[in-house]
Amino acid sequence: MQKTQKVGFFERFGLGIKGESILSRNASLFIFGVAFLWISYFTLKLIEVSDVANIGQMLLPTLVMPTILAVITLVISMMTIDREKLKKRRFGGYWKVALTGNRFGKWLIKQRWFQFVLEFPNAVFFVMVMIFGIYGYGGYIQAADAGFVNGATFLTWNVWWTGIIITFFVAGRFWCTICPLGCIGEWAHRTRAPPPVTKQNPLIFLSRVVLALFFGFVSLLIAGVTIGLFAGYSADSLLGTGTLSDNLVQALIDYTVFILNVPINLLQFELNVLLSGNPTDFLFAFFWLGATIFGLLLGLIFGYVLPEFTYASVIGTPLQQKQDPRRPYPKKLRSLWITTFLFAGIMMFDFAVGMFVNPLYTALFIVLLIALSIILGLIYERRAFCMYVCPLGGLIGVYGMTGMLEIRNRDLNVCKKCRTKDCLKGRTYTEDIDPMTGQPRVINWPSGYACPMGEFPMVMESNLGCIQCTECIKSCPNDNIDLNIRVPLVDTYTVKKHKFDQAGLAAALVGITLAVIMPSIPMVQNLLNQLNTTIQAIPFLPSFVKTFGGIAIWFGFAAFLMPIGLFFIVLYIARQISGIHTKTTKQLFSIFAYSIIPLGLAMHFSFWMVRIFEHAPSTIKVLADPFGGYFMGHRIYTDTGFVILNDPITFPVALLYAFNPLIILGVHTMDMPALVPLEFSFAFRVMAVLAGLAASIYAATRTIVLNLPEVDKAKKNLHFLIPVLIWMVFFTAAGLYSLAAQV
Repeated sequence: MQKTQKVGFFERFGLGIKGESILSRNASLFIFGVAFLWISYFTLKLIEVSDVANIGQMLLPTLVMPTILAVITLVISMMTIDREKLKKRRFGGYWKVALTGNRFGKWLIKQRWFQFVLEFPNAVFFVMVMIFGIYGYGGYIQAADAGFVNGATFLTWNVWWTGIIITFFVAGRFWCTICPLGCIGEWAHRTRAPPPVTKQNPLIFLSRVVLALFFGFVSLLIAGVTIGLFAGYSADSLLGTGTLSDNLVQALIDYTVFILNVPINLLQFELNVLLSGNPTDFLFAFFWLGATIFGLLLGLIFGYVLPEFTYASVIGTPLQQKQDPRRPYPKKLRSLWITTFLFAGIMMFDFAVGMFVNPLYTALFIVLLIALSIILGLIYERRAFCMYVCPLGGLIGVYGMTGMLEIRNRDLNVCKKCRTKDCLKGRTYTEDIDPMTGQPRVINWPSGYACPMGEFPMVMESNLGCIQCTECIKSCPNDNIDLNIRVPLVDTYTVKKHKFDQAGLAAALVGITLAVIMPSIPMVQNLLNQLNTTIQAIPFLPSFVKTFGGIAIWFGFAAFLMPIGLFFIVLYIARQISGIHTKTTKQLFSIFAYSIIPLGLAMHFSFWMVRIFEHAPSTIKVLADPFGGYFMGHRIYTDTGFVILNDPITFPVALLYAFNPLIILGVHTMDMPALVPLEFSFAFRVMAVLAGLAASIYAATRTIVLNLPEVDKAKKNLHFLIPVLIWMVFFTAAGLYSLAAQV
């Protein structure tokens, strides 16, 4: 007797039988657009009438609308799956436009100076951020609005960081292309020893001596003043001060005399501290003297070699990988877990001390990242800092998988025939035919470095490891690599090599965002207060250990245990009810965690967009007064807005202020309104989270077709996806609930 084949739920409605899409793209977009707007509207209405203080009255209704949206999105996604086209997408068969497909684009990308022109302004930007943070806002004076007045905090967290988040979906990892944090380490990595000075070049020798003296003087000034301020001394006692003339010409003369006396004043101050007999002062003097000597030596070395290594480090004479003198990065440390925990650590540090509103901590954070980048660049090959250590690199790589910008090979067959693999190893020369002799000739113009991230374009399948530096485009002898604009989200479901550390970061990013915003819920805040009270009662522990211990427990639970643990549980349930025996739960986690990247990005985006909506107009105020009204503890202008020009310590900054047209217009004393009304801001952020949910469901439906053929063949897609949808809906509702509590 012939058995009757069991018909699944979707097959009864004619879905997924023919291997082609049931709905056209235009029809599906229209249906989804109408449903999305309807769901968004009623979600806002539910949140408006709910009591945020009561989790039962708020969270449960909030679950309803994301659930409806999830079901609608799931049905439309499964009805629009075209299996044949989807499998072609995995091998690059999706819509794309090559930016290097024209003469100008190709010429521009292949220039050695192209990336440097983009990097250098950002390097200057971060140098200014460090100056604003260390020497601005009274050195260490704090106020309620410090984070939105001083240029260090405002430009870093309101402009730079929110700008990066906005660009992920459009430009992928383009920020890494122009990142000054990694590029400074790469410039250090590229340096070579300069040739010795010869007697035949006295002018070169003289120029080096002048540069060395200049950098030595600047190093002495920075080291002495900075460490003095760290130790709690005033700028007056460090530098000596007086009053400049009200006459501008005489003030310039007085200030010149003051600057010439600065080294003498610093050394005299140091001597007085040494002779004071106070052990604390003596320790400070020891560090001050050591930093000053180190600064002088650094200035001498930097000034001496500056003319020689500028070309090699900044523009660069490309090296092949086999010529790289640096050592390989330890294999045991080659994962994204370090960058995952470091990023969580940044959020924890801000949670404890408010780094995002503290100019000094923000500046020191940038200094630390640059120092790590330089040290690792001098020790290890390639950009080890960017690959394995940068606390932002993993996040940018994961979120960059959703982006619309990519670097990919044009024709796989051309790559297979290539013997040199210059895109991976680098190329130090180019060849062409001499038009006079008809013979091959070598052009000594540099080509491309070895890929700084160790990516091989022939098999590269996602943006996660590619910083889009374009070195492979310069190196490829076959002109077979393009910079493309493409459809978004492709990498989240077409990736073939699934790694557990990458999947763990993708899930943790959802949890880290929730760990930051959930304390705005009164009930959660009360629980955290009880936890903190309990920990503070533990004897024999330093207070900072107690503070960070409580925060670590909260982040361990909310950022890691909840999202990763619950995802393991739902995947185990999905594995059981769909009858999967060929893959373990850990393998399924590594596969499906990529599909939740859009949800994590949407939640991260919605949380940080409040800084744009509420504080964007303050940008003009910060441009007028980037130091926050103070320089090394001295006021730059009076309460009425008039610039003080007779203080020798603030004189150079005050002079710039006096000629700033924004200062003349009085912008620095204005109160800036929000960019948009609060209602619009909240509605926009809610819609962003719901859009992230829909995008993650879209990615999940395609992931199951491409990676679980046994499930797809058995027509059990729905059985597997329902538990995954429950996880997505739950965390979406938690995000909406937390956002509502912030309003």
